[in-house]
Amino acid sequence: IRGKTSIVDGSYQKVARFCSHNEGNVLEIQCSTTSSNPVWFGTKTASQLRFGANNTTIMVLREDSLIIGSTSGANAPLHVATTFAYQLGSPLGLDTVFRSRTNNSSVESATSPITYNVGIYCNSYIVATALCMVSDKRRKCEFADIDIKHVERFYDTITPQSYCYKANMTIKEYGLIAQDCLKNGFSDLVSAIPNDELKGVIDDPEVDMDGVEFNVQYQRITMFNQIMIKKMKDELKELRALVEALTSKPALAKWISKKINE
Repeated sequence: IRGKTSIVDGSYQKVARFCSHNEGNVLEIQCSTTSSNPVWFGTKTASQLRFGANNTTIMVLREDSLIIGSTSGANAPLHVATTFAYQLGSPLGLDTVFRSRTNNSSVESATSPITYNVGIYCNSYIVATALCMVSDKRRKCEFADIDIKHVERFYDTITPQSYCYKANMTIKEYGLIAQDCLKNGFSDLVSAIPNDELKGVIDDPEVDMDGVEFNVQYQRITMFNQIMIKKMKDELKELRALVEALTSKPALAKWISKKINE
């Protein structure tokens, strides 16, 4: 199929045109005469462009959105309305998945494969201005205070480091090492996902798993920070009260000052 110079749409030649008998809906393929320009494929009307498999619509392209897994209205420019059950652990023959959280009000086990309903699977960075996470109390259960001793031990044993990713040695990053967290008993701060690029790569035999990538759950560490800040604020309040009590007794304050200077 070749375009004709007499059938053009702007700078594009129309090479294929499909329409209903009354041309109510029109689908066209257009090609630019310049190799660096893109090929255009789409509808000439306001109608949706639907993609299907097995005689079923699986993706809908509209003027303002792309919907995967549904034919109804979108809630965002990219709307993924379906999920796959994805099991961490079992596909790789693992005995343990380093994950500890609740999913849909059901408590997960941290010592057996865990299945998630996954809408998007990414093996690289996700860039966003902001991320919104569900936090409604009605979706949660089994509430308990976080052990302050566990939090304090984290700050006593885990040290942030600077590093570069092998894929980009020009950018210095700052963060934690997942293996350090695992070896010090903080598996609750680490998740594990399959990664074929790490097959056969074992740097730390004590914790590394063949073909598995570990990731630090920094959103959990944010909660650790909040607990430590609250603890420090409480201690500061007590110290201020002690200082006020001491300064109300000049003789005692003078004696303490003398001892400090000695």
